[in-house]
Amino acid sequence: MEKFPGSAHVDQTRPGQPLISCGGMCRRVRIGLETIKKYYRVDRRKISYLKFILEGYEGLATLSTLDAGAGTVRLNIAQGCLGQAEMVLEALEKEILMEELEGGYRTED
Repeated sequence: MEKFPGSAHVDQTRPGQPLISCGGMCRRVRIGLETIKKYYRVDRRKISYLKFILEGYEGLATLSTLDAGAGTVRLNIAQGCLGQAEMVLEALEKEILMEELEGGYRTED
């Protein structure tokens, strides 16, 4: 198996089909382009902090800011890493005001 930067590995028995292990913390799964999307409202002053913490868990999740003024963010969680991501988010909820937005993000019309 050939190793590339980050957590993804290419399985030579199925070329082009990366496997992800979330830096060794999550179960290895065959991945595609899909991620698990979760939406949160967070203290807007803490968006950068949250982003940097998540980046420290290489391959776990990425954060996209949807509305900086309202503190609305989307987490794209790698397949197979949901359990680990939820543990990290639970710990962060003790430091940061975070509210999961059920049903995804909706703009006010």
